[in-house]
Amino acid sequence: MLRKINKKQIKKGDLLSQYSDNSFINDKGKIISPKELTFLGAGENSSVWKYKEAAFKIFFAECRPFALTYETYSEMKNLPLNRTLQARELYSEIFDESSHKLDAYVMDYHEEINVSLLDIPTQTLLKNIELMEEDSRVLAENAILMMDRSIENSIINNLYELYFSDIDMYKKSFQTESDILNSNKIEIEWFLKQYFIKEVEKLKELTKDEIKFAVFQIFELFKSPMYSKSSEILEDLFSKYEHPKEYFLSLRKKR
Repeated sequence: MLRKINKKQIKKGDLLSQYSDNSFINDKGKIISPKELTFLGAGENSSVWKYKEAAFKIFFAECRPFALTYETYSEMKNLPLNRTLQARELYSEIFDESSHKLDAYVMDYHEEINVSLLDIPTQTLLKNIELMEEDSRVLAENAILMMDRSIENSIINNLYELYFSDIDMYKKSFQTESDILNSNKIEIEWFLKQYFIKEVEKLKELTKDEIKFAVFQIFELFKSPMYSKSSEILEDLFSKYEHPKEYFLSLRKKR
């Protein structure tokens, strides 16, 4: 299995066969060869490869404690989630002595584009957030906590669809459905807060002081857990503007 240290040596488009001879197998006996996998990217715990029209995530050998569990997979695999890339098939490395553990999984593939969250049409962005909130509700109904929602664990495709791309740390919870839903909402709020701050800080149209003011506005918006949906509050904020970026540029006139 790939070692965590190797991820810095892998180049986008490389074949896994350049780094490992080991194949992967699922419970139905289907085998995926390293010659079929093309490198897409890597995080702290895993690497992601293109497999036909899907994506294939392989956990680094040292990171199995952070791998998706069978329990979470079993609970989630048939849920009607809209903006969450789910595990479709689980795989074990054939020549690994610990092959009973989950080493990899297949998930839907979306080609990511380099676009700012602030440049997505406002109504499209709000729809994305509404669908993420609907996912959070479905997960809460099934006692699953959303975890590790970060910018790095999201994808925007060429249709401006925003997806959460990493479910590895999602877990079952014994909390009440209401508490789980509240926790899931906070995860989405945290994700949006960090994403907006990151994008606002890159706006060349604003001075340093204007960026500080815009970031302060974001902190004010997300300073405490929301009692209504993020999509509803952001709709009140952005609805007059074709793109969210226009709202932040308009703050120059309000000072």
